Amino acid sequence: MWSADTNAPKNYDGSVAAMNVHTFAIGDLFRKRTRQIIALSVDAAGKSSRITVFRGDGTLRSAYWHPGRLQQVVIARRTARHAPKIIVTGINHDLESLLNVKGPVSVVFMLDPNKVRGEAPPYRGKLGSGGQLWYGFVLPAGQRIDGIEIVDHDNDGKRDIFLRTTTGHIFLDFDGKTLEASHAHFELINPKHG
Repeated sequence: MWSADTNAPKNYDGSVAAMNVHTFAIGDLFRKRTRQIIALSVDAAGKSSRITVFRGDGTLRSAYWHPGRLQQVVIARRTARHAPKIIVTGINHDLESLLNVKGPVSVVFMLDPNKVRGEAPPYRGKLGSGGQLWYGFVLPAGQRIDGIEIVDHDNDGKRDIFLRTTTGHIFLDFDGKTLEASHAHFELINPKHG
């Protein structure tokens, strides 16, 4: 019916221009009984990724850049009354010096579908601060996020985010607050770093 290209001019120095779609999600992001497609594309070197949101007819609606490989994307709502959000996991190659750690860091962040723009911390590309609602990282460095699920962890009628990590797990609420963690630690990036 249609095809679209997720490529764009490079945002980061040293990244490879060609982007390949890694995964995607389809859902009604705006509660208008239409479907949108969220594609995660990664350059051949895995040094940068791009989130693209397409309308149901294939028209590009918005995009967001990330310094590292994005891995998983889900569309979820805190409750049936709340608007959908985009939750993404991945690896950030540029946080090493900011966080004083060695190596790439696993990250998870939330986007409002209406504000998908800019780039992820630490904003070393050409676009500057992105539209993420919150952006956090998992320690120790080298810890990988192997899975993400949306569950009601504390049975309060509100959905939470479950992250399965290399050696443990983390439960977050929709504000990025840690509810429970085992053998892993989650912290939000302080907005002043942006």
